[in-house]
Amino acid sequence: MPILHIELRALQARLADITAAGAHLVAVSPQIRDNSLSTAERLELGFPVLSDVGNAVARDDGLVISLAEDLRPIYAGWGLDLPAANGDESFGLPLPATFVIGTDAKVAWRFADADYTQAGRARRRDRRPGGPVSKPGTRRGASRPISGENG
Repeated sequence: MPILHIELRALQARLADITAAGAHLVAVSPQIRDNSLSTAERLELGFPVLSDVGNAVARDDGLVISLAEDLRPIYAGWGLDLPAANGDESFGLPLPATFVIGTDAKVAWRFADADYTQAGRARRRDRRPGGPVSKPGTRRGASRPISGENG
């Protein structure tokens, strides 16, 4: 998943700034636990990559799209076996999203965009608690407790 790797490397490059601000960084992936762990090790990440098996958390936030049938053989030709990597047959892919979780375990800020090139690049007016999520059907402005590690 090259786009995911680019984003994870960019986050790793800013990890010192994030921790200097007193924050912790965690990434969440639809991959099964072993694949998430091997991604973190292979990319030498200094933060955990948790598994959202079946895209349960992403789906709850309206951030999952299904890979179109005609694209599945193309992905397979690239060596990307989504069912094997993610441990299910749904061909679901989460939209890249950024969440800031407050010390009260509620979402303080979030950003998502169907255009993956915009991940984490919210415009100034979008920087408010529960900020907009551009995927239709997503709960806007909702602040919900985080139930803990998934997968």
